Amino acid sequence: MRYETNVLTGETIELPDLPVPPVTKLTATDLPLNRFQFEALVIAMGLSMDDLEKAIATLPVSDFDKAVAVSRLRNATTYNRDHPLVEQVRKKLGLSVKDIDAAWMQAAALS
Repeated sequence: MRYETNVLTGETIELPDLPVPPVTKLTATDLPLNRFQFEALVIAMGLSMDDLEKAIATLPVSDFDKAVAVSRLRNATTYNRDHPLVEQVRKKLGLSVKDIDAAWMQAAALS
């Protein structure tokens, strides 16, 4: 319990302790990347944006969906780790979840 004094009346009042919310650890899915951060991630992983486009070209989806994916890649202002396209390209490139998540967290720390 905490005690405070009412400045108007001089009366001491008892205040209950407020619960402290649990601290949650941020994960890669909590942190969207901007274009600069995303491209830094790609380069740091030894890849290029062309490599990502080539991976998209091999996805088992329609040509229209591939075109949309490439446009999304080229023109997005934010990139989300939990976007299905990120996972599809990760698998095509043979990247581990652990590696991409670690790189994502590093890129998210860039300003």
